[in-house]
Amino acid sequence: MSLINPVLIVVDLQVGFLNEHSTPVIDSVRGLIKEARVRQVPVLFTRFRNLPNSPFEKLVGWTKVRDKPETDLYPMMFADVDHHIEKLFYTACTNEFLALAAQHSWRTLVICGLSTESCILKTAVDAFEHRFTPIVVADACASDLGRQTHLKGLEIIRILIGNDQVMNIHQLLPQL
Repeated sequence: MSLINPVLIVVDLQVGFLNEHSTPVIDSVRGLIKEARVRQVPVLFTRFRNLPNSPFEKLVGWTKVRDKPETDLYPMMFADVDHHIEKLFYTACTNEFLALAAQHSWRTLVICGLSTESCILKTAVDAFEHRFTPIVVADACASDLGRQTHLKGLEIIRILIGNDQVMNIHQLLPQL
């Protein structure tokens, strides 16, 4: 598989989503960013914010990640950002992102970050539906709900967009 005009998307690596389950992925993401830099692949970070009276609050009862420090991107990584988008829902495929993708002719979205079963999954499926080639980097994603939830998210991603669209870092790098 050839990765045509890729962009690395680091999804929601924010203080509010980091815990004992998700923090271990930081080193993998950092390594992936470093490899993207070497290969001149642009890096885009997303930042989620849960507004008051959002569907997350109204329908799910979830009121976290509204303000600082929960909305802060993980320290020491933000300096490596070429692009940054804010989002209010699961997907990174916002109108702002789609405009950036068109402007830069990105065709392959290399997706890592948090959380596999929600924002990573939704971004990958939306990318697929927008006719991008999504690649989810399994060992550079995690779930703040734990390993089993991460694995379930990867299983659903494989079902919805294809088994070959989920790779680990050592499978990805020769193609990047």
